[in-house]
Amino acid sequence: MRATDLDSTVRHVLARHLDMAPDQLTADVDLAEAGLDDDTALVVLEDVEDALEMRFPDDFFDGLTTYADLTAAVRVAVGS
Repeated sequence: MRATDLDSTVRHVLARHLDMAPDQLTADVDLAEAGLDDDTALVVLEDVEDALEMRFPDDFFDGLTTYADLTAAVRVAVGS
């Protein structure tokens, strides 16, 4: 999967769960301040896994604070 497609997938899933417009998710958006709590993170993780047809560890969000952190971690995990 191309990086732009990957980013778009993550952006749309996350935006839907944070009740935000996808274009509001800029690189420096703090995930916790945007409303990502532990429960929401698990649901987001499941939806991203389904969209990308892969699995991530349950602690995938640990240490990720910004949207840029998240997209970088997903890119590394999928090897793109």
